[in-house]
Amino acid sequence: MFYRCTIDTPPVRGVFVQVIVEAPDIITACEKVELTWDVYCTKVETIPTPAPKVEMYDFGGGLVPAHQHVNGGGWVANTADVADTAYVGPNARVSGYAQVSGYAHVSGNAQVSGYAQVWEYTGIWR
Repeated sequence: MFYRCTIDTPPVRGVFVQVIVEAPDIITACEKVELTWDVYCTKVETIPTPAPKVEMYDFGGGLVPAHQHVNGGGWVANTADVADTAYVGPNARVSGYAQVSGYAHVSGNAQVSGYAQVWEYTGIWR
């Protein structure tokens, strides 16, 4: 949830200025306005935080929540645990409760699934 604090400043050279500050809590929103402009909020609104986008991928058993790995771009189920230092190639997949740790390398069309564990400098490819 975010808060929006709106103020209308006194005229500066005959021009009214409206300032809008958004912050994660109401105190921060109003404090930013007060410290910057030495005036108080004239209107406070609550802004709902949008729900995070959930990506889905079909590993073969239907769509499940998943994401593309930061190092290589391969698909990883949200239930799997893959280290950022590991590599999951663009055509490789990690699903289930699999773990890929250290500098492990999953590439080609390899699929790591179930409760499989790939550690350290191991390479898996297909």
